[in-house]
Amino acid sequence: MNLFDIKNKVFIVAGAGRGLGLQLSKYLSHQNALVIGIDKIFSSEKDSGFFFKKYKLDLGDKKKLKKNFTKIIEKNKKIDGLVFCAGITDPNDEYDSFSEAKLEKVFNVNVQSAYVLNYLVANFMIKKKIKGSIINFTSIGAHQAFPKNPYYCTSKGALKQLTKSFAYDYGSKGIRFNNLVPGYFKTPMNKKTLSSKNKIKERSKRNLLLRWGDPSEICGAVHFLLSNASSYVTASDLVVDGGWLNKGI
Repeated sequence: MNLFDIKNKVFIVAGAGRGLGLQLSKYLSHQNALVIGIDKIFSSEKDSGFFFKKYKLDLGDKKKLKKNFTKIIEKNKKIDGLVFCAGITDPNDEYDSFSEAKLEKVFNVNVQSAYVLNYLVANFMIKKKIKGSIINFTSIGAHQAFPKNPYYCTSKGALKQLTKSFAYDYGSKGIRFNNLVPGYFKTPMNKKTLSSKNKIKERSKRNLLLRWGDPSEICGAVHFLLSNASSYVTASDLVVDGGWLNKGI
């Protein structure tokens, strides 16, 4: 038996339109999995061929999200896994510029929509008697403080604990919940930082491998958590950060 075999498994990838989610969707498709892509905007129509199904969905619209996502999952006979890798950030430029509007905007996508998707998929799995795997992308920002970015760090910390709470509640049903903790990757979310050679160099020095991650380097960890190779792994934080969190002075 190949514990890593995911052929014909059905996985939802939320945040599949670009960045790590897009790279991951392509990878899973090449492993003969069936990928259902969810995002507000898909970066390129030419990248759509590998999706089993694709739906445009605004994860920040909390009024319509539950209703619209329920319609999506009910169109499927089975769902074997969910990867929630959607996320937004909205940094502060000034220390005294706290904005409740920004806080709500970031939490709507990073936490509330994760809650809705996790909850609906897990209960769909129970209904269909599927022992599935759900992965939430948090961040090294869920473990450490970063300057002028309280909304993002707080939201990812909340998501981290949401995963562990769901792992507790659904473990008896055979449904596993884990966090995937990325460090710095070359993605559109980091576009501003990547435009500065000094910032690229500075952040490269902060981890043990002395470089940024390529989006393709997230795929192996996710494959492990989605497959039967990780059948006894739940409520865990799988860190893929080049050693950032482990580095001292």
